[in-house]
Amino acid sequence: MVGILLFLMSSIGQTLSWNNTSNWKLYDVTTRVNQYFERDSIPFYQSEPLPTDSVKYYLNQARSIDSSRSAGAVWMGDFWASCEYGGKLKIVRLSRYGGFFMDWDTGNYFEIPIDQRGPWHQYLTQQFLKFTRKSD
Repeated sequence: MVGILLFLMSSIGQTLSWNNTSNWKLYDVTTRVNQYFERDSIPFYQSEPLPTDSVKYYLNQARSIDSSRSAGAVWMGDFWASCEYGGKLKIVRLSRYGGFFMDWDTGNYFEIPIDQRGPWHQYLTQQFLKFTRKSD
C-alpha cells in the first residue's frame, strides 16, 4: 500500500518530456468554437509527418503554463498534431497566433519562449501549407 502511494505521488509531479516523443503528424484540420478534434476520427484525417527533430527543438524550450493563467484561454485558430509518447498516441492542439499549445489528453498548457514564437509559427504554417500544395 505504501509503495503504491509513493508511486502515485512521484507520478503526479512528473512533467511531460517532449524529447521522448516521436512520429509527429500535423493534421489537415482546423476547429471553430465548440468544435473539437475527434480522437476516434484520426485515421480519416489527412496528415503530414512533421520532422521530429524540428518539433522537439521548439517544444523542448516550452514552459508549462499554470492552470490559473490558462483557464479560459482564447483560441483564434489552431493546428492539430499527434505524436507517440510512452507507446501511446498523444494529441496536441497548437495555437496559430498565441505561442502556446495544449496537451489534449491532460489539458495542460505550455508556451513557446517569446523569441521563438515567430520562427515556430512560420515553421507550422510552412508545414500546414503542404496540404494545399498537394491539391494544386
